[in-house]
Amino acid sequence: MIRTLELHLGLISAVLVALAARSKKTRLLCALLPIALGFGVVPLVSSFVPKAPPAVTGDTIKLLTLNLMYVNREVEPVFEAVMAAEADVVLFQEYSPHWHRAFQFALAATYPFFSGKPLPSPNGVAIYSRLPFLGTEERVFYMEGSGQPHVRAVVNVGGREVSIYNMYLLGPHFFGALDVRRKQFGDLLELLLGDLRPVIVAGDFNLTNSSPQARELRRLDLTDVCDQVGGGPGNTWPYAGAL
Repeated sequence: MIRTLELHLGLISAVLVALAARSKKTRLLCALLPIALGFGVVPLVSSFVPKAPPAVTGDTIKLLTLNLMYVNREVEPVFEAVMAAEADVVLFQEYSPHWHRAFQFALAATYPFFSGKPLPSPNGVAIYSRLPFLGTEERVFYMEGSGQPHVRAVVNVGGREVSIYNMYLLGPHFFGALDVRRKQFGDLLELLLGDLRPVIVAGDFNLTNSSPQARELRRLDLTDVCDQVGGGPGNTWPYAGAL
């Protein structure tokens, strides 16, 4: 849990450092300053340093992943952003019946291939694709300990089959969720280890880069795109905002 909250504890410590400096509480300032710098200020500032994208060779695929915020009703700006991205595959989280009604026909001409599970809750997910889906395996699947659906699709990229996973893991909003998250993530690791194709794992993981789950994904030799070309910390929890 502590590793999941490293960045947030660091930023809270930075605020306390400022208050301690203002009130001239030297001991408290000295105790909190290393935490604020090591876990908060330095990682946050360094995440905004411009990155040079690595050289890309061979065939590519462009993905867009977007948490729609299921209570959001602002369809037009989201639709415009999706179309402007010109992605090959679009992954949605918090895909509600409202969003399904808005997108199933509006996106059909550009993205004729669809798989997903709209739900009247934050748990709905969907994949829209320009590229045909391959195989007959079930695309919507569930993992142990949770009724949250996830979506997997296989597409052809330059003659190679590539598995795309759209994941929406339960957030660590309460202590009971931690055990469910561990089970979900254990199931995800088994899926990835058993998938013999190249994989793209995207979505909303409700984690920070310092969390144990993020480190486990890196141990599988998966590359974090945000680390390579993104700007900002790239956290998906906790976060609140609109497009």
